[in-house]
Amino acid sequence: MVDNNAQQNNSPIDAVLFDWSGTMVFPDAYETLVRLRDHRIRTGIVSAHPQPFLNQEAHAYTIHPLVEILRGDARNKIEALKEVCHIMGVDPARTLYIGDTIYDIRSASEAGLMTAGISTGYHTHEALEAEHPNYLFTRLSQVLDLIVPRNTERPKVGVGVLIVKEGKVLMGKRKGAHGTGTWTSPGGHLEFGESWEACAIREVREETGIEIKNVRFFSATNDIYPKEEQKHYITIVMLSDWHAGEVENREPEKCERWEWFRWEDLPEPLFMPTNTIVRQGLHPLSVTHDKLVRDRIPEIIRSHGEIPLISTADPTEYKIRLHQKLLEEVQEYLESESSEELADILEVIHSLTALKGTPREQLQTIQKEKAKERGGFSQRVILKETKPSRENQL
Repeated sequence: MVDNNAQQNNSPIDAVLFDWSGTMVFPDAYETLVRLRDHRIRTGIVSAHPQPFLNQEAHAYTIHPLVEILRGDARNKIEALKEVCHIMGVDPARTLYIGDTIYDIRSASEAGLMTAGISTGYHTHEALEAEHPNYLFTRLSQVLDLIVPRNTERPKVGVGVLIVKEGKVLMGKRKGAHGTGTWTSPGGHLEFGESWEACAIREVREETGIEIKNVRFFSATNDIYPKEEQKHYITIVMLSDWHAGEVENREPEKCERWEWFRWEDLPEPLFMPTNTIVRQGLHPLSVTHDKLVRDRIPEIIRSHGEIPLISTADPTEYKIRLHQKLLEEVQEYLESESSEELADILEVIHSLTALKGTPREQLQTIQKEKAKERGGFSQRVILKETKPSRENQL
């Protein structure tokens, strides 16, 4: 619970500085710093600990990339806080300093910063309270209540729809809302009780007048917009195929126009969720295979004007992939009874024997020896069951 003793935080907080007393005092430091970074709040550590120790601690707890400045050896914390604010270019009056001692609160107040005591460290809650800090925390993450009010903290859920037609996707140029002037696919808010698929079909119909089919999940993005927009969206991106109708701009107050583009030639700038998809390296026309293929398949794919993404298996993975391939080819033969599938099975078997260092000739010798000893399958013998003979019963 946040205890506001002196004043309400009527002015925005631009930066948060805190003393570093280890994870015993700040067990939630990493998570809190990530959230502050996501909300564009600048952060730093100002501590009396020796600088080498502070650097070591920051690396040990992986917080060093999350803070803008690590200031150790702060024997005179008043001057150190002033110096850090000057270096960061932030107004002390809009900067909050969090510490676990009464001296932290006194120094920050003297330096002109807002103050917060945290009662899990050196001094007790009562001792800290007697210094009249602006805030009292029982854990570091409570600072987020000052940055992101709880009634606006939960993100909204949007659904974006990538529509594929003749190798192109439909993009519209936004207007009249956040992201004005950027390009993105059709989409909108997910309604209460609505499935992703139903939302995708509804939004596409409302915005463009066309019908889609084969609606399936493609990806999801977590988009936190600049602080001035105060928007945070989880966007569910669905992939679909054009089914019927001509594109109409049915909501001209929201969209300037719609156009079809190749994924490699998308217009710019892109709306944040679409840009995130592009940066993820995803492609709506890509087909995932993730299996072992014959050596010349990538060459054949390139000859068809497509780009294969491949890797080379190490010996351990190669063995696993060959086993999977054998099962795949056997299943395909059982479904088709094709001689070509039998040839594929033989190719996998030869690759397995080569992996084990067994020549093909030796495999054939083993085959002949087993046939001589136990026969083949040409006589179509079906073994129903076995019973003990009379001699075995005596």
